[in-house]
Amino acid sequence: MTILVPISYTGRGDQAQPTQASLEAISVARTIDTVHAVVLCEPGVSTSLAAALAPFGVEALHAAEDKDAFAFFATPLVDVLCSIAVTEEVAGVLLPDSIINREIAGRVAVRLGSGLASDAVALTDLAHVTHSIFGSQRDVAAEVRGRYPIVVLRNGVVEATEAETADQHDVDIRTVALPDPTIRRGVRVSQRIEDTPSDRPDLTQAKVVVAGGRGVGSAEGFHDYVEGLADQLGAAVGATRDAVDLGYCAGALQIGQTGVTVNPDLYIGLGISGAIQHKAGMQNSKHIVVINNDPDAQLFSICLLYTSPSPRD
Repeated sequence: MTILVPISYTGRGDQAQPTQASLEAISVARTIDTVHAVVLCEPGVSTSLAAALAPFGVEALHAAEDKDAFAFFATPLVDVLCSIAVTEEVAGVLLPDSIINREIAGRVAVRLGSGLASDAVALTDLAHVTHSIFGSQRDVAAEVRGRYPIVVLRNGVVEATEAETADQHDVDIRTVALPDPTIRRGVRVSQRIEDTPSDRPDLTQAKVVVAGGRGVGSAEGFHDYVEGLADQLGAAVGATRDAVDLGYCAGALQIGQTGVTVNPDLYIGLGISGAIQHKAGMQNSKHIVVINNDPDAQLFSICLLYTSPSPRD
């Protein structure tokens, strides 16, 4: 049977490329069954996406191309996923983690009357998944019941890998029609405020992350030490919840249970104690370096290298 994987992308037109998180989900789905990707996009994007997905063993790309693709919040992709699931008798849906995908997963599960497992770190199949709980201190097995199991995969728990050469082929592009705008349900997006353009890597996909906590002392300290070091290294910038709550930086930079999960090759923490909520979002980093003037900081227990002086010294 077929597993549906909704994908996101960056770029426009023939420059569109699937995100790293999307490719990770496809790589996991491919070990279980045949993979069909699903995308909601502007016209002219599906061809370039299909070419980019071919090395990863995707059999088909269901493309809902529409100039109003992003005019409605969540509902169009929910409609598309449910329609394909029912008409093509798929095994279920595997989504890469994101705020919008968690919303979509819940709606699809309700529509299809099936179980939902969010934040999965491993899968035997769509009905049997593993969760990492208590700040990644324990692994638990979960069974997802229902005809169409819905699973949201934690980003960064696997590497995106291309399929064996024999499994690579041209991706079949299948056009999917969106419901007529006059009958679409849900919330219409009236305005979008774009993030300020940045030359820094995306936090969730960066190979190097520099993060700051309460210990940097102020917004100025965050700017000078955390952002300054990140820019020197070409790294992404992250933060603890304390740093965000104190106004040192924007909430989008928060790493942890109530923020994003990162899995870089190198994580550098400045002035971070290492509360379990923060460690849950970064402890799978390949190499961890900590700078803190508290020798009892919890983050020292999982780091590769640490130094006690404050980043101010």
